[in-house]
Amino acid sequence: MLFRRRTVWVPTWPVVLLSIVLLMVASVVFVKTLHPFLEITQRTGGDLVVVEGWMPDFALRAAAGQLEKNGYTRLIVTGGPIEKGAPFLAYGSYAALGASTIDSMTGRTNFAVAVPAPDVRADRTYAAAVALRRWLAASGPLPKSLDVLTVGPHARRTLLLFRAAFPKTVEVGVIALPDDRYEASRWWTSSDGFRTTTTEFIAYLYAKFLFRAPPG
Repeated sequence: MLFRRRTVWVPTWPVVLLSIVLLMVASVVFVKTLHPFLEITQRTGGDLVVVEGWMPDFALRAAAGQLEKNGYTRLIVTGGPIEKGAPFLAYGSYAALGASTIDSMTGRTNFAVAVPAPDVRADRTYAAAVALRRWLAASGPLPKSLDVLTVGPHARRTLLLFRAAFPKTVEVGVIALPDDRYEASRWWTSSDGFRTTTTEFIAYLYAKFLFRAPPG
């Protein structure tokens, strides 16, 4: 016998319609909550703030305002080497460029301290955090707390990787500055918002579930 009869269960139309509605609702909720999830702010209340030097000028300008408003007394700028042929190559690193920019915006000399990170192909945020930890350890005891200031949906990943780089005795917080290149509440309606948010979400998933900190 070459064929046999088999009963196959298929969903009814009401079940199919209900599934479509539930999928649409879930998609809307995901889109609406994704950006606020990534653009997180959790301050520690300490006196040390760390600024990621790769941020665009509008974010560095906002960072300078945050410093005076929140009473930070120590400011460190992190960042890896500036790519060959890029503008401001003479600064050598985004840490030095960001520190110089903040000093200019605040009118204060040597207020921002640059701590350059090594040249790495992957996990640059983690490499910057490790370079900062080593610099702080060489300068004295590690601080009890610090806040990292970054821009937009990069904040969730920044917090995760800086906490991975520092011992649990150091409380690490994060401050997310708004990205003025797009409207955060409607990030999916602009190319900048869509590209930035989706890229950061994928990068966060990698950092959360696949990244493993190297020894040391």
